[in-house]
Amino acid sequence: MGVRENQLYPPEDNPKRAAYLKYKSLKTGDTYCKYGKNDDVNPTDCNPVPNIFAGTADGMQYRTEVLAKCVCTTGTGCKLWHRPFLCALHSAHCWSDLG
Repeated sequence: MGVRENQLYPPEDNPKRAAYLKYKSLKTGDTYCKYGKNDDVNPTDCNPVPNIFAGTADGMQYRTEVLAKCVCTTGTGCKLWHRPFLCALHSAHCWSDLG
C-alpha cells in the first residue's frame, strides 16, 4: 500500500517535516502548528509558543496528536492512484501534498 510520511519520519523525532508543518485536519480544522507556521507557503518551523503560555497546558509548539494516521507526501511511496483509499481506510481525515 505504500509508505506514509509518518512511518518513515516519526513526528516526535522529525517535528519540522514539511508534511507536518502544513498539516490541517479536514475533520476538525486543527493544525499541527498550534500557533501557526513561520511561512504559509514554505514553512521551516512552527511559530514559537507565546511567552504567556510557556509552562502551561497551552505551551505546546507541535501537536502530534492531531496528525492523521495517513500523512502522505511526494517521495514517501504513497501512490496518487490509491491515496483516497489509504485515507479512507486509515483515518477519517487525511492530508497530502501529492497534488
